[in-house]
Amino acid sequence: MKQTKKIILIGAGGHAASISDAILSSQRIIKGYIDEKKSNEAVMGHKVYKSILEIDNYHNYEYCIAVGDNSLRERIFKKTIHQFKDVKFATIIHSSSYVSNQSILGDGTVILGNSFIGPRCNIKNHCIINSGTSIDHDCHLDEFSSTGPGSIIGGTVSVGKKSVIAIGSSIKHNITIGDNSIVGANSYLKDDIGNNAVYYGTPARFIRDRDSDEKYL
Repeated sequence: MKQTKKIILIGAGGHAASISDAILSSQRIIKGYIDEKKSNEAVMGHKVYKSILEIDNYHNYEYCIAVGDNSLRERIFKKTIHQFKDVKFATIIHSSSYVSNQSILGDGTVILGNSFIGPRCNIKNHCIINSGTSIDHDCHLDEFSSTGPGSIIGGTVSVGKKSVIAIGSSIKHNITIGDNSIVGANSYLKDDIGNNAVYYGTPARFIRDRDSDEKYL
């Protein structure tokens, strides 16, 4: 029987701890972490490497970018595959979460604890589905998008690339959210929104435009 590869996390902060918990819950094994600023430390009992170059036979492992910020996660991905074209990324699902077998999860995507992914969803590469998220049927989340803890997404919702559904927010069914947009914490979104926008409130309203790489965490 084929052995499941050990996982190396790129990043060693708080989000890495959450992903580590998901990895261990699913009976997978952590090899270590990569974080240049923490390379003299140990995290959760594992070595922290300065870079992939320090890892013997690095291609024998799977990787996960353990960084919460969507734009930064994308930049790390592009830098990594530019230097190491044969790196493979793991899809990680916490054992307490439910994912319909009719749904598709992309490479590098993480489903944290007590989340629900309904049927016929397509969650693309390197997304973060945070703890306690509920995503109903027929939703599409584009690459590097994310949800905050306790967010609720109705059926047939489309979330654009690098967009954020923040902690405790709810999205009405049949809604489209553009790229690089943010629905702020504890908001209720009932109308479509475009690209590069910040919406907040109940109901959510337009607050301002945003730059695509603007920090939000």
